[in-house]
Amino acid sequence: MVAARDERDGMHASMRWFTKGRGEKVFSTVVIGGLTRLTESGLSIVEWRPVSGAIPPLSHEDWEKEFDKYKESPEYKLYVKETKQ
Repeated sequence: MVAARDERDGMHASMRWFTKGRGEKVFSTVVIGGLTRLTESGLSIVEWRPVSGAIPPLSHEDWEKEFDKYKESPEYKLYVKETKQ
């Protein structure tokens, strides 16, 4: 009976640590996301490629192509408009 209770207490302790860890992760994600939103410092995604987009452009020409795509985005146009005023 005592061994079963000790085993349950160990499981409860593990669950508490797991739940606390998950809660802290969610909290930090919300805080970081909120700060990114408030400071308007998020990155612009002009083309969504979750698998092949993990590798950044490797040549100068590829970077120029990506920057040209970004120049066509509404965010860039708004940024240029605001900085020229």
